[in-house]
Amino acid sequence: MEASEREELQTLQRLTTLLGQARAALQAGTPSDPASLAEQQELFAHLLDLRAAAGAREASPALQAAVLELQEIVAGFEHALRVGMAEIRARLEPQTQSSSESFADRIGRGHSLGSA
Repeated sequence: MEASEREELQTLQRLTTLLGQARAALQAGTPSDPASLAEQQELFAHLLDLRAAAGAREASPALQAAVLELQEIVAGFEHALRVGMAEIRARLEPQTQSSSESFADRIGRGHSLGSA
């Protein structure tokens, strides 16, 4: 394995670790670490640079496995985000309905201003 591919593999592995930690934090309902988010952005940018420099070279089996692992983490992260958003929407929906009903009651639903 050449040095550039080794660097790409190490970058993928570090990014996979960070995204796995972020997914666990999301599922636990804890806030993300800003330093970790900044490192993720740096690693993504570095990975894009490495891929651009690599061109069309064939990836080694280790690199292919690392990409698959990262894809699984990203898919799990996306699923956790969707579940979390659905839970938030479900909690907000009853509040939104009760807010609109109470507002309608306050303005006298179905009554004209003259008869209120």
